[in-house]
Amino acid sequence: MRILLCMLVFGLVSNAAPDPKKDAKPATVRVLDVKLDGEAKGKATEPTVITSAEELAKAIKDAAAIEAIQKAVDFKKEQVLLFQWAGSGQDKITFDLGEGDKASEVTFAYKRGLTRDLRQHKKLFVLPKDAKYNFAGK
Repeated sequence: MRILLCMLVFGLVSNAAPDPKKDAKPATVRVLDVKLDGEAKGKATEPTVITSAEELAKAIKDAAAIEAIQKAVDFKKEQVLLFQWAGSGQDKITFDLGEGDKASEVTFAYKRGLTRDLRQHKKLFVLPKDAKYNFAGK
């Protein structure tokens, strides 16, 4: 009886230890809906990483957009990925959040549209400063 009780207590204590892989902080991604003026220069798979107000002022020239982004983003805790490119009006960038060991990783995917119209695309994504990102298929 004592042996069973000891085994039960040992089993409960060993299961109570935290699993570092389960405790990985999941990344959260927000999409900023800010209108950006000007021509989109760049590739859909190569974002401009903005980690401070100074970098924001260099990347974006529109004062109203800069002000709106600064109100929405805390650069001490977050970073902004600016995707800008020209392509089909149906082009899309999507993202998936990682799970398990890769909970703090965000995977982006670019899907080309099938229409032949040329459109300017600018998308802003806000991630935690420590989050890593990559592209599917790259």
